[in-house]
Amino acid sequence: IITPEYFPNVIAHSVETGYHSSLEEAEAYFNLNSYILQATVGTLIMGVITSAVVAFFVRTKSKG
Repeated sequence: IITPEYFPNVIAHSVETGYHSSLEEAEAYFNLNSYILQATVGTLIMGVITSAVVAFFVRTKSKG
């Protein structure tokens, strides 16, 4: 379970620690739409990589 204050907390922490130089930059990065996009793209990329690795190991060698 993620706290409802997750995004405000992580935004404040990233600005305090210097991960992001401004509040606006942190707010643009840490939001629900950004996380949904990152999860979607990351899942697609990992699916392609996993498929390629599995295909490499299970391929059959042709005779002849």
